[in-house]
Amino acid sequence: MTAYSVFETFVVVAIVAACLFTAFGKLAPRARASLLAGAGAWLERPGHPGWAQALGRRWARKPAAAGGCDSGCSTCGSCETPSADHSVIHVDLPHGKR
Repeated sequence: MTAYSVFETFVVVAIVAACLFTAFGKLAPRARASLLAGAGAWLERPGHPGWAQALGRRWARKPAAAGGCDSGCSTCGSCETPSADHSVIHVDLPHGKR
């Protein structure tokens, strides 16, 4: 195994891990927040390097608001009623070559 193969494998594993972590966060946001808070609390302990403690403080932060109906987050769009002044965009596509 060459050094390039090891590097290439490391890069692919890092990309796949980042994608899995993002997908896990989209599908199970509370579980992801709980895992990050636990890891952050562990990293904040005395004896860890400064960069690790800073990362732990960042991960251990509590979210500002709980995401549920009537929380005001407006991420799902189901809390608000649509207004009547929505604009409609019409696109004219060519029907054949000219």
